[in-house]
Amino acid sequence: MVRTQKSLQSNVSTLTTTTPKKKTTTTKFKYSNSRKEKLFPHKTFKWRLEDRKENKTCWFSCEDHVQTYIDRYKLKAIKDYICLYHSQ
Repeated sequence: MVRTQKSLQSNVSTLTTTTPKKKTTTTKFKYSNSRKEKLFPHKTFKWRLEDRKENKTCWFSCEDHVQTYIDRYKLKAIKDYICLYHSQ
């Protein structure tokens, strides 16, 4: 029973301790304003990102979603993507 008690104590101590969370660094991405309506077929999606790595075009509704996409795929400005914001 002593061994079980020691195991329980060690498990409880690891469960109750907190580890410091990593701070995420948010880097602002580069974008250009555009008034060309042909580039933005969807009115609710004001952000357009042309991914040059995978040769595809993505539309986003907010700036945070664009930042998430760029961070997820580790894209570099101008080399890997072009980002446009539809300003009316």
